[in-house]
Order: sequence, then structure tokens, then C-alpha cells
Amino acid sequence: MATQSMPQEKNKQPSLAFRLLMKAINPFMKWLLRSPLHFIVSGQYMLITVKGRKSGRFYTTPVQYKRLNDTLYVITSGGYTWWKNLRSRSAVDVMLRREEHTGIAIAETTPVDVERNIHILYPRVDAERFAQGKVAVTIELGDKAFVN
Repeated sequence: MATQSMPQEKNKQPSLAFRLLMKAINPFMKWLLRSPLHFIVSGQYMLITVKGRKSGRFYTTPVQYKRLNDTLYVITSGGYTWWKNLRSRSAVDVMLRREEHTGIAIAETTPVDVERNIHILYPRVDAERFAQGKVAVTIELGDKAFVN
């Protein structure tokens, strides 16, 4: 299923304070997830590398995930931009528990898809209320596609 556009009111940017906090934390999380100390957070966080569809540059972002067999589920804010590089089915690299994997990712904004990922990641959360402004990213792991 292709990514669908989100209504303007749902595609809110995270607050300035939150964006500044993430700008400070993300470099540390990238370092930690690549380090021998990854086990502190790698049960819940991984690194995803996507290729910019316009720039061709590679962007690596720490994200919270849930793995079920060879599928990874992620929820992100629609206000972030990294997920917009996942048009249709996109090749990605992930660092999962300090191991490199390749996969095919798709970003979806429909309420059904977002709520599905929320139920998987956060079973106790009211998915319908939490889903507004969020994006579901689903990654099928495998060696069929390479980002590089």
C-alpha cells in the first residue's frame, strides 16, 4: 500500500523544545547503539538508514521498534522528515542489536495502519487517540534489497 498524504492538521511539527531535546539525544543514541554498550537500549531502539529521494544522501535515525519474526514495526511523528524518503517500497539498512540488516520499508499514514503499529508497539495505549499525526513504518527484513 502506498504512502498517503496526511491532512495538514495531522502533520504537526513536534514542539521546538522536543526537537532540541532530540537533536541533543540522537547523536548519543547513535553512538550507544553502535557501541559495545548497545544492550542498554537495543532491545527497544535501533538505527534505520534511509536514502534521501532527492538528495541521494543517507540519513540514519534512532527509532523505537518492535520485532515480530522478520518484520519490524515503528511509529514516528508525521512532523519528522526521514520517513518521507520511504515512498512505496524502499530499501533500508537497519542496525538491530548491533547487527546490520537490510530490508524493505513502507511508510503508511492511514489510521488503520498507524493504529495497527501502535497496538503492536504499545499494547496498553489508546491507539485511536495516539494515532493522530503519527506514521506507521513497517520493515520486512531480508537480503533482497540494499540501500548502497
